[in-house]
Amino acid sequence: MEPAPLRHGGRGPVLRPYPVRALALALALALAPGGGRAADDRVTLTLPQAHALAQQAFASGDMAFAHALALRLLEANPKDPRALLLIAATAPALGDPARGRTAGREAWAAAKDAPLLRYEIARFTAVAAVADNRPGAAQFWLRRAADVAPNADAAARTAADYRRIRAARRLSYNIDVSATPTSNVNGGASGDALVVNGTLPLGSLSGDAQALSGITAAARVSLVWKLPETPTTRARVGLRAYATANRLSDDAKDLAPDAEGKDFNFAVLEATAGLDWKPEALLRPLQLSLGAGKSWYGGEVLGDHLRGEVGWHLIATPQGVIRVSLGAERQWRDTGMVNALTWRVEGGRSIGDAGDKLIYGLALKRVAGEARNTEHTAATLDLGYDFARPVGPALLSLRATAGMKDYPFYSIGLLGIRDGREDLSAGLSVEAAFPALQRFGYMPKVTLSAEETRSNISRFETRNIGLSVGFASSF
Repeated sequence: MEPAPLRHGGRGPVLRPYPVRALALALALALAPGGGRAADDRVTLTLPQAHALAQQAFASGDMAFAHALALRLLEANPKDPRALLLIAATAPALGDPARGRTAGREAWAAAKDAPLLRYEIARFTAVAAVADNRPGAAQFWLRRAADVAPNADAAARTAADYRRIRAARRLSYNIDVSATPTSNVNGGASGDALVVNGTLPLGSLSGDAQALSGITAAARVSLVWKLPETPTTRARVGLRAYATANRLSDDAKDLAPDAEGKDFNFAVLEATAGLDWKPEALLRPLQLSLGAGKSWYGGEVLGDHLRGEVGWHLIATPQGVIRVSLGAERQWRDTGMVNALTWRVEGGRSIGDAGDKLIYGLALKRVAGEARNTEHTAATLDLGYDFARPVGPALLSLRATAGMKDYPFYSIGLLGIRDGREDLSAGLSVEAAFPALQRFGYMPKVTLSAEETRSNISRFETRNIGLSVGFASSF
């Protein structure tokens, strides 16, 4: 038996049959010599013969007969995993997908030491879940199937089916968690002296203004609900949450005895809305998005924000994409209102026959506000390279960033800084994900990152080295 693939039609999830290779079987089904036996003598089958006949019936499309034989096999052994698999495979076609899901669960429990059989069980139970209009359950079973896929082709087919179901679901979600030992939890300065333009000493920095080492745990959760589509629009609404929790090292506590990790915790909660709109005059749709939310820092409300963005793909081909966008954001803080305008171009393209990917982005940002020291211009350049094939045991992703910020006016206390403030930053990171260690469709990933900022004001000269450990979905 081979599991059916999962498809989605215009009316939602539907089950379509998958061509199954018939088993080449020669069953020795002989009647005992007659000698006056009645015309209704029955054929006696051994259990292996009954299994083979049931599979042959399924392969030929006779679901009712295969189902009936499976039920008889279960009378002999209620925990027969192959018989339960046949129920999982045939019940949806006979109009009872819920029974198929139940049989799939029972078959999975009964086939503890048979990974190939478990792969088929998981696939057919996912098919039953699709037929029962339970896409979340189908995704669950496809992740189980990915754990026991017998080869790369089976794994790729499972991943493709998972993506199809995810694309068709009205409600989708994403969860990302990580823990990062870092040399700079708080974004503090690299040294203890406050110096301007390399020559003007203004005093010493407090302990909590200097870099404090520790561990940062981060969680990112998003929910998206897709609204009904029209010929020209695709709309969605959602929620997004991000939070960090910090713990200071003993060295950090010695440097800043009054500081606690929670003083540097950050969180944001945002409601989102998006619209892909394709007027007849445009070759590709405009992408519109809105977000409104609230932020917290150190347990205190940081402020509210409202943002919007319009984007458009200049190029969108299988070989590469280029997207441009313009975004605006307004923040309400205790120190006053802040307005930001951002222009961004980003894209990627395939490199070589292996399918490696080059990623790039350039962003320009203009910020103004009511508080002193708010107005500035910023620019950021990002470059990345994703390897399509493992290098040794790991799938590698490389990232490099460079940025600058220019504050035309800046003051420290009552002292205005000549020529304002200028920051230059650079960062490198290497992410390694390990496909061979994946479980349930998630593979462990380790990211080593280093960032440094140079500034004419020493308080903003920072250095951070971090090692992040988390998980990434393989599909």
